[in-house]
Parts: sequence; structure tokens; C-alpha cells
Amino acid sequence: ELEAHLAMRAEHDGVDENAARRRLGNMLRTRESMRRVWIAQWWDALRQDAWFTWRSWRRQPGFALGVIFVLALGLGASTALFAALDRVLFRPLPYADPDRLVSVGLLDAAPGSFLEQTEAMIDKGYVQVWDTTPAPFESVTAMKTATCDIAEEQPEQVRCGVVESDFLRVLGVRVAAGRDFAPEDDVRGAPRVALISHGLWVRRYGADPSVIGRTVSLESGTRPAQRVPIIGVLPPDFEMPVDAADVLLPLQLRPLDPDLPFSTFITTLARLRPEVTAERAELTLAPQLPAMRELMPSNPRVSWKVRLLRDRRAGDAARVAWLLMGAVGAFLLIACVNVANLLLARVGERQREFAVRAAVGASTMRLARLALAESLLLALTAGGVALLAAFALLKTFVTMAPPGIPGIGEASIDGRVFVVAALLVVMTGMAIGLWPAISVFRAGGLQGLRSKSTASPGARPRVRFALVTLQIALTLALLGSSALLLRSLWNVVDLPLGFDGERVITLTAALSATRYPTAKHGAAFFEELLTRARATPGAVSAALSDAAAPRGRRRGSTNIGVEGRAPADSASHPTIRIREVTPGYFEIFRIPLVSGRTFHETDWDGEPAAVLSDSAERILFAGGRAVGRRVQAPAMPNGRWHTVVGVTADVRNGQRATDAPEPEIYVLARRGEWGTPPVAALPPSR
Repeated sequence: ELEAHLAMRAEHDGVDENAARRRLGNMLRTRESMRRVWIAQWWDALRQDAWFTWRSWRRQPGFALGVIFVLALGLGASTALFAALDRVLFRPLPYADPDRLVSVGLLDAAPGSFLEQTEAMIDKGYVQVWDTTPAPFESVTAMKTATCDIAEEQPEQVRCGVVESDFLRVLGVRVAAGRDFAPEDDVRGAPRVALISHGLWVRRYGADPSVIGRTVSLESGTRPAQRVPIIGVLPPDFEMPVDAADVLLPLQLRPLDPDLPFSTFITTLARLRPEVTAERAELTLAPQLPAMRELMPSNPRVSWKVRLLRDRRAGDAARVAWLLMGAVGAFLLIACVNVANLLLARVGERQREFAVRAAVGASTMRLARLALAESLLLALTAGGVALLAAFALLKTFVTMAPPGIPGIGEASIDGRVFVVAALLVVMTGMAIGLWPAISVFRAGGLQGLRSKSTASPGARPRVRFALVTLQIALTLALLGSSALLLRSLWNVVDLPLGFDGERVITLTAALSATRYPTAKHGAAFFEELLTRARATPGAVSAALSDAAAPRGRRRGSTNIGVEGRAPADSASHPTIRIREVTPGYFEIFRIPLVSGRTFHETDWDGEPAAVLSDSAERILFAGGRAVGRRVQAPAMPNGRWHTVVGVTADVRNGQRATDAPEPEIYVLARRGEWGTPPVAALPPSR
């Protein structure tokens, strides 16, 4: 177009082409001005900077690969950890206005109490004291969960949530198909109806819309199976606020039965009024505390606890999550400081190049922008590598995460995580390129052409010294914290548990009340299970217990009788757990024997036998010998007297490995009277 313009101008003015070119002016400048009409100048400059940066990386691949590797480690770890903890710390709960949803209940200050760490309410107190919605709340609802069985041709063990009829409405959730619970469904004695989860609907019924109106056979505990109509399906993204559930059933607490004694603990959820905080709600509920205490089986030191539902779901995991976020953030900061120091050194090496560029017309701002563009491109390339590393690291984080953290299993690199990773890449690029760009800007254009003897040192040596000092300080702090954490972890790992669980396999079996209606049927099942377990190839021995080892839910008593001692002389003592086991239990777990012996097969034909833990012997016999004496408690099989045949070492059988061992009495399970012991331990050959 310019050549045609020149020809037309020469013809119009009657001059030659050279004269027309002189009248037009600088051809190169004209071309550049017209190019800016179609391509933005900043994009053109960025393309030039990117191409030059790529050429410089090819000349020095070691520098580029080193920087990309260091940044990729920090960015990958940060992205993976954010993806793992997003659902715990940042992602809003899948309910309407989730910041106003709270968990309400009583906390007990007594150590070892059921209410020591998690707030709950008594079902009778919830109905009797809270006959109307308390003032701080717009609405309240209650729930509890338990294991239940689908007793059909294809039996399946699922989780059942028993909830009030307004449960979904308080959460702000609508059913995906069918209808929600109605108030008449939640009346004591009304026919049961069920809502099923979307996962159960797809897994068991193939997402068949005609499932609404069909019945499902449900049984729970010792209750016989009952045909329950399915009235609705929950949304695909629905999550239970606490625990998990595949089936929802009406709680049916009302109308209140005054003669009904204390029954069970329930989880209470409420929606705060707009102007009320959790702390203010606790103060408002304080006058109702005496009435709640009167309905407790004892009079514990309980107090109200109101906290956001998010805090209830996260629990102690939130504190650990922030600790991990801080550690990974420090790691990324160390990487940025390290790379910034390398870039400053690289700018020093390119000082003469920048001076030549300035001499031929490049402005100082243009040179600083070139240095900043290289930093951003390094961060962008490292971010791409970091995404690949984040996928692998995320699987590691999810696998290592302790159980019970809500939503951790669904963590993934989704669009939300990708956006955060992109912002992190841009911030990292700006952070590592800021000081090199400032260094170029302050150095001046022609400083690099001076001799080394006359060039002023400038500010770069001081900045580099400060960055090195900061890097060393952060590294030492991170190493010190890591050493303390590793030491604490080693102390927990090295903690003596009192048993050896290596090469021991445990199996939990829950029997259907429909197929095994009596204890006799259950005993026959476990007799056959024990026989088959012992015959399993590679198994050395097998044993049964009525509670999962070493913890499990066991019966307990605070008043155990000792032969030869009057009941009045048996002062109340800490709770002693009672566990039914079969011969071979102590040998399987290699629990050390302190005195006496363990159970033998011949004990099944003799008098009822028992084995005490070391702490139980000290509590019951005050330093005396327990072997040969007899003990009795209502929680023992049929409440009979049992002869102590041995004493074993204490086993850490609390909820946490760091808890002190609980005193325990091991009772020999009687053939034909096993009931439903849930555990078979099968150790393979060593």
C-alpha cells in the first residue's frame, strides 16, 4: 500500500519516486505507526521479549531449568495443598446462607466424657425444654446417624440419618425428585418414609425415576426389617452436615412422652437470626442450662456451646490445615527469594548488554520491562510444570490425610483451583521480577559501558545481601519447625502401644436381625466364622472379640464386685472396660503377660474365666494379687462371677494413641452365648 501511494504521489505531483519518498518522510516510522493500528504495541513488545528470553534460555539452559525446577516445587506444593484444603477452609458449604448455620449443644468439662470435645443434646431435653424455637434462632432441627442394613436380595450396609421433618428446609436444600418430609411424617408412631441419596439412587436403582413410591426393606440393630416407602431423592451435591448418610428417616420425637427416660444424644443444628452471633446465642441460652442438667443421667459440668457449622465440620483439622498452609507458604517464599537472587545476579551479568541497548535508543523503562517479562515467563513455565506435579502431590495429600476430614476425598484440580494457581503464578512472577526490574531501572542506561573500576556498585550488592540473609533466616526457621514436627511424629510412632499389630488382619461383621433373629443363630454364625478363619491358608491362629481391637466400643462399669469384699467396701472407681474374647486373642496381638496365664480352649468347659489388665488389677485389688480371685459386674455375660486366671500389660485402647491406657477386663466368651461379636482377627503366617 505504501509503494502504491508513492507511485500515485509521484504521478500526481509530476516528480520522480525519490522526491515523492522524501515528501512522505521516514518509511520505517510510517510502517510502525500503521502496524499499531492492527497490533497493540504492548503485545508486540511482549512477543519480542518472549522470543528474546527463549533465545537467552537456549544459550544458558542450566539457569532456566534450575529456576523453573525451584519455582515448580513451590507452586506445585501450594496448588496441591490448596486443592486438598479448599473444601475444608475456603469453599462455602452447599447450603443456603451457610454462615448463619450453627451447631448447638452441651459440652462436658469432665475428662473422658462423651461431650468432652463435641457438643450434643439429649433428645428428651431437646423436645421438653425447646418446645418452641429459642430466641437466638430462626429455626432449629435435630439429627443422628447410625448403621442400618438393606435386607433384600442384594443386602447392603448403609448409613441411615434420622432427622426432623424440617431438616432440609433449615439447611436450605430441596429434594431432586419426589417430596420432602411433611410434619405428619415426624409424629411418634407414624409410618416410616425414606429419602435416599443420589449416590444410592444411581448405584442401587440405576437412576430409575419410578423408584419414588417403591419400598425398601430396612433394619437397624436388633429391630426386624421394615418395608419403608421411598418418597424422594436428594440432590447430587447434597452433603450431610455431620457424618454421612445414604438414607434419611423421620426422627419422630414428638409428641413428648413424659415417662420416657433419658434416651440418646442427638446433634442439633440451628439457623441464627441475622443480627445474632454465636457468642451472643450462648449467652441467651444460659437460663435454660439448669433445666437441661436435670434431664441428664448425672449432673455433669456441662455448658452451652454454639459454633459455626463450618467449624464443627472442620474440627481440629482447620488448625492443622492452616499450619500446613503456613509451611508451604514459607517454602514458596524461600523459593521466590532464591530465584530473585539468581535473577539479580543474571542482571549483573547482562549489564553491558543493557547499556548497549540503551545506547541505540532503548529507554530505561523498556529495559526494566524486559527483565520483568523474563521473570513472568519463568513463573508461567514453572506454573505449567507445577500443575503436573500438583496432580501427583494431591493424591499423596489425600492418601495421607487423617480420616474424618469432610470433603477431603472429593478434592481435585478444578476450575476454582486453576484460577487460584494462575493468580499465584502471576504474583510469583511479579515477586521474583520486582527487584531485578528496579535494579535495571536504577542502574542507568550507559553505566555498563564504563570500566569496572569506575562503575559504581549501586544498590544491587546490598539488595542481594539482604535477600540471601532473608533466605537463610526463612530456611532455618522452616528447618527448625520441620525438625520439631518430625520429633513429635517420632515420639508418637515410637510410643509403646502394648500390643503388636504387624501382620494382623481384622474383620468386622454385622449380622442381619432378619437372618439371625436370636443369639443362638448369631453364635452359630460366629462359630463357623472362627472355624473358617483358622483354616484360612497362611493364618497362624484366629480369635473373636465383641469390640474392634484395640479400641472399639466396649461396655464399661464403675462398680465391679470383688469376691470377699462387701459391696459397701467397693468404692466407685474409674470406668473399667469389659471385652469378650476367645482363646488366642492375646497371642495374636502379642500382649505381654504379667502374671498367671491367658485363656485356654479348656476354659470353655470350666468356670467362667477373666483376665485383667495391669491397671485394672491395681484399681480393684490395691496392689494385691488378682490371680485366683473372682470378680463380677452386671456388664459381664449374665452378670456371673468370673475367676481371674491372668494379668496382662496395659494396652493403649483409647480414642487416640496418646491417651492413657484404659483399665480393661477380658472375659472369656461362652460358646452358644456369643450374641453378635463383631470382630475376627486373622494374622497370616510370619
